[in-house]
Amino acid sequence: SNREDFNNRYGFFPFGEYSGQLNNGGETITLCRQPGDTILSVIYSDQAPWPVSTDGGGFSLVTKDVNPAGDLNDPSNWRASYAIHGSPGKDDLPSSSVETSSLAFTGDFTLYQNYPNPFNPVTTIPFEVGEKTRVTLKLFDLLGREIMTLADAQFEPGHHTIQFKAGSLSSGMYIYQIKMGNAVATRKMVILK
Repeated sequence: SNREDFNNRYGFFPFGEYSGQLNNGGETITLCRQPGDTILSVIYSDQAPWPVSTDGGGFSLVTKDVNPAGDLNDPSNWRASYAIHGSPGKDDLPSSSVETSSLAFTGDFTLYQNYPNPFNPVTTIPFEVGEKTRVTLKLFDLLGREIMTLADAQFEPGHHTIQFKAGSLSSGMYIYQIKMGNAVATRKMVILK
């Protein structure tokens, strides 16, 4: 809604300014090349199963695939952006300093985004494993210093969740990492106090 603020944050000017208001409970968004030439139209919500961290948490709502082919009204085709404030004008890619993935590695496990995110004081970290195996889940600060181990145990195949309570940790961004054998995946979480 402000070209100067947009330029200061992203380094380029937008094509225009949006003067409307989006509904805080969800909206229909239609992207057109010109009147009558619709690129996409989606009706989204700000509640699960839609990514909840995009509702006031600073993350953008982005498609999981670069060129999505599925039903864009299906929440499973969307995710929160990797970076707070999104990445307009370019693909939403993981940071080069942090390997971030929601994809399974050789079918062995999947690490999902925690929810809610940002959170205070409790969040849930979901993951899946494809076979009985030892899983280690750790929390790091942005400098890569290990803060704590959240799980280090054998898990049966299937879907699992770990509840994490921020406790005395200060507000900010943290990284959680899952390891299974030689495979590793990481994601970001934000504590707001």
